[in-house]
Amino acid sequence: MNKIYKQLLLFIGIIITIGILSCDELENLFINLKISQEITASGDGPISATDFFCLSDFDEIQDNIDNIQEIIYVAAAYRTLSSTPGLTGDIFASLVSDDGTTMFSVTIPGVMVEDFIDNPFEIVLTQEQIDLFNAYLADYQNKDCYTTTLSVTNISAGSGPPYSLTGVVEIVVEIKTKI
Repeated sequence: MNKIYKQLLLFIGIIITIGILSCDELENLFINLKISQEITASGDGPISATDFFCLSDFDEIQDNIDNIQEIIYVAAAYRTLSSTPGLTGDIFASLVSDDGTTMFSVTIPGVMVEDFIDNPFEIVLTQEQIDLFNAYLADYQNKDCYTTTLSVTNISAGSGPPYSLTGVVEIVVEIKTKI
């Protein structure tokens, strides 16, 4: 009988130990924020337009403002929503902070803009660009606002003028908050 009690105590001790060691406290919550800037550019020659956003405009920031520990860059992409049929040229997309510092700029040369309707173009940042953007995101309360630009230059085909392009520059950041 003693042997059964010892085995039962050992079994209960193992269960309790596993329970205690496997229960980590949930201290942080990670939120992915997708910032989508829809921009429409139109005109007779090279076409260009800009849009402006502030991180503080997003509910994910406002709802957690007192608990944010970190905001970091995750990814960026460009995609076309609509365009003049057959529009071909060099697509330019950029993100610039309100103090004039360029976070990134990319040119996609000699493309039919419709190719990016169902197939977004991934904007690959260098480590230096990621570090710079993360430094700005770390100071999000003082470096809050950004301008996105979308242009098409060297237009060589398409029905028109006038030419038109509606595209989206998407940026994903991760917000680390304490619970």
